[in-house]
Amino acid sequence: MQVKRKGTKKSGKIALIVVATFCVLLITPIILLKINRIQNAVVQKITTTLSQTLQTTVQVGRVDLHLFGTLTLRDLFVADQQGDTLLCADELNARMAPIALLYRELHFVTAELVAPQVCVRVDSVGVPNFAFLTELLPDSTNADIGVRFDRLEVCRGTVMFVNEQAPPATERKMLFDANNLKISDLNALAKFRLTRDKRLTAQLLELSFREQSGFRLDNLSAQVEMNDSSC
Repeated sequence: MQVKRKGTKKSGKIALIVVATFCVLLITPIILLKINRIQNAVVQKITTTLSQTLQTTVQVGRVDLHLFGTLTLRDLFVADQQGDTLLCADELNARMAPIALLYRELHFVTAELVAPQVCVRVDSVGVPNFAFLTELLPDSTNADIGVRFDRLEVCRGTVMFVNEQAPPATERKMLFDANNLKISDLNALAKFRLTRDKRLTAQLLELSFREQSGFRLDNLSAQVEMNDSSC
């Protein structure tokens, strides 16, 4: 009986040590990022890596790590190759499921853009200012990795689109102009999954916005499913 009691105490101590070690490993990076010197080094590393990967200027104001692995990039800025704004956002929050990498899948449990501003411009020869990003995408026919977003959210977004190929507008400013759009109060919630065998499932759960012409969309939902045979 005494042996059993000692074994129980020993098991309890081991469990306590394991839990304590896990908590320390979980909390330590969060605490370290509060130190300015480490914060600056992490920001510098992230901005340099993103700028080199995207081949454009990327700036990040601050990086925060929260419990359960949510990463926050604050004051995010991405330029196009002319140095103008392509994307800026107050926050980008993302949480991944690392274990999914074992199954060759990028699994984002959540991804959220807070107050993003997206500026899309098509120049006079028909080239959009984000074209350089599409050239960086891997060939989908050779890609052997899946992508999954359980929750993809945009809050209080703004999108501006200008088509410089279009002739000058002669209509009144209050009329809808597809070549000069300004969308504000954009809120969207979606789910997305692209499997390794090229099956695409996308659900738009919520979408609302208003356009400068006065057009307003209060709520839209949709669902799309595609595979190689659908193309």
